[in-house]
Amino acid sequence: ALGAALAWIAAYEIRFNAGIFAVTKESAPFDYYLRITPIVVACVLLAYRQARLYHPHRLESQGQEFGAILKANAVTLLLLIVVTYFLFRDLYSRAVLLCFPAVHAGVSLVLRGSLRAILHAQRARGRNLRYALIVGSGKIAQFVADRIARNPWMGVRVIAFVDDRPQRIGRVVDGIPVRGPIRDLPVILRDNPVDHVFVALHPSQQDSMERT
Repeated sequence: ALGAALAWIAAYEIRFNAGIFAVTKESAPFDYYLRITPIVVACVLLAYRQARLYHPHRLESQGQEFGAILKANAVTLLLLIVVTYFLFRDLYSRAVLLCFPAVHAGVSLVLRGSLRAILHAQRARGRNLRYALIVGSGKIAQFVADRIARNPWMGVRVIAFVDDRPQRIGRVVDGIPVRGPIRDLPVILRDNPVDHVFVALHPSQQDSMERT
């Protein structure tokens, strides 16, 4: 909310005081822009919530999160255009409205990128971890486990595979124990609480998961 308010003020300064744009007609005074700051912040909060930017993005790439930020700021611009048009008509500068989402997107990208870099460094050191269980232990499941292991920035550690095949249960595959059968998944989860469950079964094994 504070970042949105500061970005709104910065957009005003860029439009009228930075010397970038020519001021050809009189616009609303600065006080008028301050008065609608709560409306601007509300639009940002709504757009960011709709884009799920207030939820953890541990399993998403930086590009996916940045894309969501850009889309959320585009939605913010549309909301501001609608609100200012119907409530205030031409009282507010269109250039300020256009500058604001660009400034706010830049601030969000820098802040979230910095936070993500800090979290990635912590997770790579084994801190701020979340734990996962993979249903299946075949090639698909091993591929999923390998991808997780190769991306320590996610901060996810696989604690077990769960499989139906007797010859697999009790063994260790790629350093990860195999438990089972799949029908005991509720019990396994009760005894081993995890944050994520990945289903990586061959199509021929899907019936086992559906019966669980």
